[in-house]
This record gives sequence, C-alpha cells and structure tokens, in this order.
Amino acid sequence: MRGWRGRAAAVAIGVALLAACGDSASAPLVSVVTAESRGAIEIAVPLPTPDRLAREVGLDEELDGALAVWEASWAATPERGGAVRDSVRMALAAGLATRVSARRAGEAAGELKRVVDDIGELPEGAVVPGLAERLAEARDAVTRASLAAREGRVEEALQGTLAAADAVEALRPRRVAQALTAEVEALSRREGGLDAYPDETRGRIVRLLEGARDALLLEDYPRAIRRGYYACRLLGGCVGAR
Repeated sequence: MRGWRGRAAAVAIGVALLAACGDSASAPLVSVVTAESRGAIEIAVPLPTPDRLAREVGLDEELDGALAVWEASWAATPERGGAVRDSVRMALAAGLATRVSARRAGEAAGELKRVVDDIGELPEGAVVPGLAERLAEARDAVTRASLAAREGRVEEALQGTLAAADAVEALRPRRVAQALTAEVEALSRREGGLDAYPDETRGRIVRLLEGARDALLLEDYPRAIRRGYYACRLLGGCVGAR
C-alpha cells in the first residue's frame, strides 16, 4: 500500500512540476508598466548588456573605465547619453571580442531577438514613447549581429548586439526613470530656472524631483517615473510623452 501511495505522490508531484514548467514557458517576457504617465517595458530576462558580457568572460575589471562611462550615460538626458554610448560602444566591443567566442556572440544576438520579437507583439497603442524607433533600431542591429556572428566576425557581431541591447535597455523602467530625472534637471536649469514659476508650482516641482531621486535610490522605478513625469509636465516638457 505504501508503494502505491508513494507512486501516486510521485505522479502528483510530476504533474505539478509539469504544470509549473508550462506556466513558466507561457509567461510573457515583456510587459508595459506606468502607462498612466510615461510607459516603460518590464523585461523578465537579463539582456546581453556590456556589463553582463564582461562579467561572463572576466573582463569587468579590465573594461571598468568604459563600463563606468556606459553606466553613467544613463543618468544623462537621452540625447547626450545616447551619444556617449555610441562613442564607447566600439571600445567595449573590441575589448569583449578578445574573449567572447563567435558562438556566444550569436547566442547573445539570439537572446535579444527573442525579447525584440516579444516587444513587437505588444498590443497596438502600447503607451511607450519612442517604442517604434527603438524597436526598428534593435531589429536592424540584431540582424547585423546575427549575420556577423555566423561569419565569425565577432567584434562586428558584438557591436550590433550592444547597439540592440542599448535600444532595448532604454525602454526599461530604471532607464526611463533616469532619463526623466535628467530631463527635469535640465529643464530646471534653463534660462530663468525655477524662479520663473509661481511659488506653489516651484515647490511642487522641487518635491516631485526630490521624490524621483529618492525613488531611484530605493529602486522603486515606477514611482520615480511618475514623480519625474509630473515634474516634467509642470516644467512644460514631456509633451505627448505618455
């Protein structure tokens, strides 16, 4: 009897595990968050960003200078930060190519393709500013990276992979929150600054900006996005960015 019960329990556990695996396999890789303010895309898997690839092959210390520049670029406005990432990408790809194999470069491009394909299947009207442009940029870069990896051109493959990863990374909540905070800070410094606003409005902007900064430190990115977005609107920015 105990043997029968043991077999029955094993079957039950097996069914439960299969069901769990099925649920995991069907879980979406991407989803839209903070659509009520400035939409961002939550991604359930890690991206092959330069810091991750560098850690994989033990180059994080050797490339720490370029990686620090890459990370700091996300705290700048999108235009300035994007230009910095474009300039440092060549150095990162060249460094990574000394240890990353063509096979791994191809796998990284494949990882990105799956995420990009899932983003492309988001419902029409998904409220994420710049989504179409970022998606087109990522698709083109992934295509170039995949072809280069198949032909053994590792450095070129990594350049494409890193470009695609940056395009997708820019849509994630943390990066959207950082960009919004930088935008608010830039708007606050323009001619006239906050003194051009009534006391009540100025006080609200300051409180919202402080709240966005605090939320970033606490890694509460949805809250940081909301605070940054409302401060940005009070400053006359983020027009149409919902």
